[in-house]
Amino acid sequence: FKFDDKPLEDKLKVFADKSATLDFKKLYADQHSALTEIKTFLENPEQQIFVLQGTANSGKSYLIPFIQEIAYNLGIQETEVFASSSRVANNLLTIGGLERVNSIYSYIYGGQKNNKQEDEQVKEKENKEEIDETNDSEELQIEEIPLKNCDNADNALFIVDESQLVSDSLNQSIDLIFGTGYLLKDFLSFTNSTNTKRKIIFIGDPFQLQLGKTDESPLNPLYLEEAYKLKTNAYQLLDKPDFSVINKEALFCVDKIRTQYFNSLKFEQNDDFKILSDDIEKENVIADLINSKTGHLLYFRNEDAQERNLKIKKDILKNGDCLAIGDLVVFNNNIETKSDNPDAFPKKILNGQFATITKTSVDLRTEPIFDRKGKLISNLNFVEVGIKHSESGYESTIISFENFRNSPKA
Repeated sequence: FKFDDKPLEDKLKVFADKSATLDFKKLYADQHSALTEIKTFLENPEQQIFVLQGTANSGKSYLIPFIQEIAYNLGIQETEVFASSSRVANNLLTIGGLERVNSIYSYIYGGQKNNKQEDEQVKEKENKEEIDETNDSEELQIEEIPLKNCDNADNALFIVDESQLVSDSLNQSIDLIFGTGYLLKDFLSFTNSTNTKRKIIFIGDPFQLQLGKTDESPLNPLYLEEAYKLKTNAYQLLDKPDFSVINKEALFCVDKIRTQYFNSLKFEQNDDFKILSDDIEKENVIADLINSKTGHLLYFRNEDAQERNLKIKKDILKNGDCLAIGDLVVFNNNIETKSDNPDAFPKKILNGQFATITKTSVDLRTEPIFDRKGKLISNLNFVEVGIKHSESGYESTIISFENFRNSPKA
């Protein structure tokens, strides 16, 4: 059980204090129109969902503090802002005026199974054991993390940013599933907008890469109405091509997607935007980026990213293929670490965050994995390393799963 770090009265006071710092005069005309539509939506007891769409840098997320103020002025007791994961939520905190952004997963999952769910799991386990005795099945038991009960106010407002990362496509790992495995379905079930006065605003860019099918996205108002019988309103912000040169070129792609015209893709090159076709020129630019430490290299495939990283270690850092002191690593999941100081509290490292290697070990720990017949399936390799978290400076010792780290597809 976790107590809220701020009682409701304190949250409302924060919204009241923010209202003095929000400058509506800085908003574009289409942003003013969007807020007018949202205010009408919040006042309409018949509507449950509002979809705010917009391309990159159109000012979608910037409107969240303004939406919070409108909700506060309308007497809505509680407004919660969400993102699909802790990593995305952490990035959204850079927006001025946002004090807290919740991860959907940590907010809605982790409840207690009810008696019906437990009975069903017991029956399923008994049936599975009977089947296993006859066919020697190698399937792993899947652990289910159930939904929590929603304790938010009956008229609470839920704002989900980067909603293109939320979908109704099945998502589960080899041995773990959250709720039904359908994040959008579970979130709508948790909020229970049908039987309460709670409302949801989905914010996102339908032209960015999405998780799952486009037709099953919360940015698709028709899907929400047909699949969930939720009365939905929507608004589309205008493109902002003058935001930057790169944004202008990105919107050129968006325009071609809108018109379904894909066979004449051409970008305008300038000092800020170049296409490198010559391999020698490409390698020179990459070397300049690495030496200046001011740029980033993005690759479409994990295999290409790993090849480049190994090339940097070999040709520039000259510290071999294994993890070495000074290497920069990125985390692919959320973990909780314990400091070398026994009195320190455990700290979380989020998916996508970076750390520097401070200590390595030559001792490789190998654990063989066998099937039920005693046949070797694989050897799992682990090594202990010390890290320093790039953002907080927090130091800890962790175990690196070398099979995953060395995999080209990881």
